[in-house]
Amino acid sequence: MSSSLTQFANAAGLDLGVMDSGGAFSTQQYLDILAKANRILDNWSADQIQIPWAIKSSVAVTANTRLYSVGPGGANWALGSLYAPVKFVAAAHNVGGTGQITPVKIVSPVEWESIADRDVSANLIKYLFYQRGSIGTFQASAAISPAPLQNGTLELVWWDRFTQFADVSTPVTFPPGYERAFQLELALSIAPMFDETPSADLQAEYGKAMNALRKLNADLWGVDSLAPEQAAVKATE
Repeated sequence: MSSSLTQFANAAGLDLGVMDSGGAFSTQQYLDILAKANRILDNWSADQIQIPWAIKSSVAVTANTRLYSVGPGGANWALGSLYAPVKFVAAAHNVGGTGQITPVKIVSPVEWESIADRDVSANLIKYLFYQRGSIGTFQASAAISPAPLQNGTLELVWWDRFTQFADVSTPVTFPPGYERAFQLELALSIAPMFDETPSADLQAEYGKAMNALRKLNADLWGVDSLAPEQAAVKATE
């Protein structure tokens, strides 16, 4: 289902009790709420347990080539998204495109710097380091070690960002079950604009909505489904 920011804001205002049915906020208030809404989506994009999709892509690796640009705009690994991935969570090397698959370890910056002779070439890629820093419009970079001796592919599993609101009227589509959680978090976020304290019922409903999403995603990512803030809500029920 798709909804505009105006629709979400009005529903959040009703949840918070600062708007009557059929009412509307001012133009400036909608713009302020737009900023808050996109910050919520930005935070969700960085939280693995919030992400409802694990995207799998195959990208080309070139013989004796270690560095690749990642993202849109003509990147070596374009991945079909408007943005570079938030994070790679798994990788495997298809050696020479033959179907011989070997796992590749995704390493941190500290681990990458500790790899001896990481500039060498060999049959198998062992390590992947993903640098999220921009090297162009929405692009990032990746380095592999060793560089492969022949052309092949990497099979990557990654997560994308949530689509943000371009304005207050253009609809955004959420995955199933996400609209209510977003609406409730938006209500909590805008409460200070109206000097309102969210009710215990509203906070509890938000906690339940978020827990439902996190439990759904826990099987996907193999992580704990209950974040500390939701655990606190649950403990008060």
